[in-house]
Amino acid sequence: MASTIMDLVRANDVEFSPLIVCGIIAGVVFACWQFLFTGLDPREPPEVRSSIPFGHLFGMLWYKAEYVTVLSRKVKQPIYTIRILGTRMYILCSPEFIQRTFANPKAFTFEPFVSTAVRRLLNISEPDMKILLQEPGPEKLPSYAQDIHDLEHSTLTPGAALSQLNDAFQTRLAKSFNEIDIEGTTVNLHSWSRDVVTQAACAAILGPDNPYEDDPTLIEALWDFETDIVLLILRILPSLTARRGYVGRARLRSAYLSYHLAGMWKQGSPLLRGMREIGKKHGFSETQIAEWDVLFTIAAVTNAIPISFWMLSYILADPQLSPSVRVELKAIVTMKEEGEGGKVLTLDPRMIREHCPILISTWEEMLRFTSQPTLGRYVTTDTMVNNEYLLKAGSVVQIPTGITQSNPSYWGPDSSSFNARRFFKTDKDGKEKASRDEREQEKLQRRAYTPFGGGKNLCPGRHAAANETLSFVAMMIYAFTIENKDGKPFKVIETAPRAAGASVPKAEGDVEVVIRLRDDLRGVRLAFAGGEER
Repeated sequence: MASTIMDLVRANDVEFSPLIVCGIIAGVVFACWQFLFTGLDPREPPEVRSSIPFGHLFGMLWYKAEYVTVLSRKVKQPIYTIRILGTRMYILCSPEFIQRTFANPKAFTFEPFVSTAVRRLLNISEPDMKILLQEPGPEKLPSYAQDIHDLEHSTLTPGAALSQLNDAFQTRLAKSFNEIDIEGTTVNLHSWSRDVVTQAACAAILGPDNPYEDDPTLIEALWDFETDIVLLILRILPSLTARRGYVGRARLRSAYLSYHLAGMWKQGSPLLRGMREIGKKHGFSETQIAEWDVLFTIAAVTNAIPISFWMLSYILADPQLSPSVRVELKAIVTMKEEGEGGKVLTLDPRMIREHCPILISTWEEMLRFTSQPTLGRYVTTDTMVNNEYLLKAGSVVQIPTGITQSNPSYWGPDSSSFNARRFFKTDKDGKEKASRDEREQEKLQRRAYTPFGGGKNLCPGRHAAANETLSFVAMMIYAFTIENKDGKPFKVIETAPRAAGASVPKAEGDVEVVIRLRDDLRGVRLAFAGGEER
């Protein structure tokens, strides 16, 4: 632009100072910016403009996934419009408007975001991607996406398949717990928790003989891939800009391919075996099946595993909460003799919801407080929302759940603080007796509470995620003492900025602790009860 203006100046033999030229350039930029922000339909949500040209773009580059949450806290509107390089974005901050979009998945769809990410990560051509995602598929048969959707909902809802997944997770988790040195093990709690839960989650999905058992360093490769996934989707010199993720993805692809070629998938979960069957049905090669399995593993661990660390941390940091949780856990623990003088302590996670209301309240509050994704939807057709606002086709809807899940109007004056007993509401007889106003408030809270998304795209893995976190936290609190190595009181460490696409933030740094089996449990083997879901 600058060279064009200078050419015009020279052609007319006119001399301007650099200051004047800069002023002209700034004027042209401002005029273009103004042009891009004209033409909103009066029925669209009110527009919030930045005070500087391209300010929203700079805001997203600076705050990343948190930008619309930061902006919404300042704007304080239930719905509004921003535009970035001419593209409309509707920001929804009202539970009423949000639930309306969830109820209309044809007009507000998540699929374009998924297809773009998958196509770029797996190098699938756009025509092939359309075949995979269209509904119905060729010759009116279900598409790959529909088949996977049906499989996830049949294997991840309460039933025999989910019980098998949970049992496999708990079996591998117990192995890690029983490997803790009887005199105590010093670990970085965030890294250790991540690795232990990742190992158990991968064993549950892939079976006991899996790549992570053969090579535990693949856990680091998995998280390198997850950390750099946005840069890998952008594909701007990924071998340089996302080096660790690029290398990690290659290692995982090779390991998963070897896993499939060796036939190890046969001892995997019903979910994994079903995914392979669907892939073969749609003509996938062994390499493509392996690549899809890597992506599924990423999806399974990205948010469920960090929240296990945060929940454990908040319980440890509260000197009153930890003993209260341990007391109610006694109701779901049994001790039996085994072998020659040995003992086994068995904890039954299936009984947590019935017997551990404080722990369940802590779990639900942890989701409210930390699982705050910015949900995205693509508008496929001009749609009136609640008969008030027009959302135009080709636009993007952004839902910052951190707004609705921390709004004092729904959650009270302490909404910005963690309150483990927020969802624990009983009278002296243990029975809830809510007033009419309280029931109305709870109704609002339910509509504002979307840690797993909503509508058609409600996370199918939410039951498995609950089992993983509650099993891990319950055994850690009941069976172990966890103390800072330096002897100081335990404190919750800072969170890192939330990555794009992540619901739960990671930790900023780590904390060194000593984990010891409680004195009254020395020499006792730890186990989880299995069986059908209750």
